[in-house]
Parts: sequence; structure tokens; C-alpha cells
Amino acid sequence: MADKHNLSLGVEITELTSEEAQRWLSFKKPWSIEEATLIFAGHSPTDRRFFNDGGAISKKYPYAFHYWELFQSFKRKGTIPTSQAEWIETALRMNLPLPDVLSNIIKKKIINTQLNSPPTETQAERRKRRYEICVDAGFEMPTNDYSRLPKGVGLLAGKEGVSRQAFNHDVKAHINWLFPRK
Repeated sequence: MADKHNLSLGVEITELTSEEAQRWLSFKKPWSIEEATLIFAGHSPTDRRFFNDGGAISKKYPYAFHYWELFQSFKRKGTIPTSQAEWIETALRMNLPLPDVLSNIIKKKIINTQLNSPPTETQAERRKRRYEICVDAGFEMPTNDYSRLPKGVGLLAGKEGVSRQAFNHDVKAHINWLFPRK
């Protein structure tokens, strides 16, 4: 995939290493078009000879040249990705070939994220948890879902990051489950 296999090259551009790819993926500041061009082409983003030769080297590196042309169109359209995640997402969405070094790191991150992410909370678990938040806050809870919930439930909803109505709906649904109507 990388241009290093082109034997007609006079000057070699430094290849992207796994450690360097990991480091560039961890940066908070988004990549520039030049950095993204070199990273996606499998070259070290610190090696700027590709851009300083007036086009002689750049045409000898077809992957880098392809990415450079493509990313210049992003610039013209004003759609430059604003984070490393957006750069990767854009490349994947456009089915752009990524260097093995970069794709291996991305695959490992995806697998680790999936393995380390907590299981998704079910509706019943969420309702029970919200009811227990109210009990833990010291509220005297009604025994039927027709009764009003105590004052202060709206504050708990705010801490949960949901509307009071959504929070109340979950709490009352759990009350109905605990004390079903006869």
C-alpha cells in the first residue's frame, strides 16, 4: 500500500511507524491537511519534503499525491475534519485505503473499546436505578403510580441529564412494577 515499494524513487520519504501513528492519533489538536496526507499515505507527518520539492517528489508518491488532492478539495469546500476521529471516520466512510500501521491501531482501539465498555442498561434497569436514586435521596415514595412524586425529583432528573417528565415516567413505571394495580 505504501509508496515505499516504488523503486523509481530517488529520495525516500520516512515511513510511518506504529509508535508514531499511536502518538499522532493521541494528539488533541486536529491534524493539518499536510499531516493527514502523509499519515494516510503511510509516511511520517514530520517529513515535509513531500510539500517542499515543487511537485517532483509528490508525483512519485501516488498515495500521498492522491490524498493531497482529495484533502485540498475538503479545504475548498470548507469541510476539513476538526479532529483525528473525524479524519478517520471520513476516510472509512469514503473507503479510502489506510496504511496497515494505522488500520491495526484503529482495529485494536475498536476491539478494546467494545471489550471495556459497560453493557447497555436495559429499560427496566434504568427505571429501577432512577427509583433507587429517589429512595437514596431520602424521598418518601408513593405506592401507586397515580400519586404525585415528592418535590425535588426535578433536581435528580437534572443530575441524570433528562427532563423531569422522562425521569418521572421511569420512576412511576417502576412503582407500577413494584405495586401492581389489582
